[in-house]
Amino acid sequence: MTAQQTNDGDIIDLTELVEAGNLGVAEASAPEESSTALGMLNALLPDNLEEGMDRLLDMEKRLIRLESRMDNLVLQFSDRVEKAAASAAARILREELAALLRS
Repeated sequence: MTAQQTNDGDIIDLTELVEAGNLGVAEASAPEESSTALGMLNALLPDNLEEGMDRLLDMEKRLIRLESRMDNLVLQFSDRVEKAAASAAARILREELAALLRS
């Protein structure tokens, strides 16, 4: 039995609410309101939950592939930045050496 205390201090049995089909609708609501809320909830759910799960799994796979590609791009970017920094440092060194040799 799963129980939860409300803000008013009353203890409600969540299992009974789910079994009764209220899904969190206040106990004081009229039965029509409860069935309307259930109807709205059912309208929001996909007709085929398995299809929805397949879509979620496909999205997860695409996100994993995207993260992998991003990781590779970060590595490539880091390599390019290191090469550019080394090249700039070498150029500055050459310029400084040339300036020293001229003086």
